[in-house]
Amino acid sequence: MKRLSSSEIFLIVANLAPILGIFFFDWSLFSVLIAYWVETGVVFLYALAKRIYIVRNSKRKEDRSEALASIFTAVAAYGSFIIIHFALILDLAYPGINNTLSGVFKEYINEIGLMIVIFFISHGQSFYINFIKNRESEKIEVKELLFDDIKNVLNRFLLMQLIVLAGFYLLEFTNGSIYLYAIFIFAKIVVDLNAHRRKHELESYKSFIPDPNTPKPLYVPPNSY
Repeated sequence: MKRLSSSEIFLIVANLAPILGIFFFDWSLFSVLIAYWVETGVVFLYALAKRIYIVRNSKRKEDRSEALASIFTAVAAYGSFIIIHFALILDLAYPGINNTLSGVFKEYINEIGLMIVIFFISHGQSFYINFIKNRESEKIEVKELLFDDIKNVLNRFLLMQLIVLAGFYLLEFTNGSIYLYAIFIFAKIVVDLNAHRRKHELESYKSFIPDPNTPKPLYVPPNSY
């Protein structure tokens, strides 16, 4: 079994927080749904941070321009998903609640505030370790950022949130125990962990591929005696 990296450990711990909330702090299913909705917003902010980092630190003008342009892609991809996801939670899960963002924050401020802090720490640690310290910012092609957000939303967050929502509706319609919901949270963790690992393993692999634009050294024949 492959050893977990520090960022993967942070990811698992952050996703386990709602389970602790269910077991020890009487969190409702709606609290868990809102907690994972908050995570998408946090990831969106770090997606913007990656672009800002490249704009400020890249030595190539083309990279800076492309990173700046890809900000609009991030806003479109994550923004649309966040809005649709929030509307889905409110209209389908709890149609009777005050259907406004401010209403949700007032009623679930403790859960939301805690999860914002936890997810900011988890994804912030991954951002620093992988993107800055391990220099993924230098290995990644800026053009990939234009499609990375769309793939991230479709392949990672959409599947994860479908798992979470499926668990919610299963318990609602079958009157099952809230503790069974932990199974779906663990499934979400598995999907999240695999997506995280594939993404960063790909960036690490790129560091072993020579850059075709790097000039090759001139051939120097060996000395003959």
